[in-house]
Amino acid sequence: MSSNYGNAILEMFPEHSPIHEDGNPLRELIEYGIGKVLDDIELEIFNSSDMRFLTLATGIYLDLIGERYGICRNGKNDDDYRAILIAVKSSSPTIAGIKRTVSKILDIDVDAVIIIKGVEEGCRAGSIAADHYTGTPCHFVSHDILSKGVITIKIPSGSGADILELVLPNLVLSPVTVILKEYTAI
Repeated sequence: MSSNYGNAILEMFPEHSPIHEDGNPLRELIEYGIGKVLDDIELEIFNSSDMRFLTLATGIYLDLIGERYGICRNGKNDDDYRAILIAVKSSSPTIAGIKRTVSKILDIDVDAVIIIKGVEEGCRAGSIAADHYTGTPCHFVSHDILSKGVITIKIPSGSGADILELVLPNLVLSPVTVILKEYTAI
């Protein structure tokens, strides 16, 4: 497995440098040796300092905590990123809990978040509709509006669906499928 520091060091070399060739011993030394040692030192410092606490962490240490939850910073400052991590960490996998967490993450009113159980625009099994691509009639068997394990989350357009897509897997239980849609507020 390559290392973060090893990759950062290698990126400092010009693209045409022979160090980037597969099998180059210097490249392997940097990537798997020196880089791995530097990664381990950073991790040890992180584990033995106050920076391992979400409320105190800043900079790269806050990024390490975010990696645990699978949530990228995406240009957010420390305070905003910390707020998202706290919201995810303290979320409840209930409909009300998901609404509260989504509203905190997007900084919108909780009433602007709409959660629908099932597939919002689904059809009951056996219904016939036209295929959007060919125009031929087809049966929708898998899109039952009462399907269990599916929720639709609707948020106002422009609220930040990109960050929410990264966070959603951490808000719901693994067998739940989430459909994210934006709506235009009237």
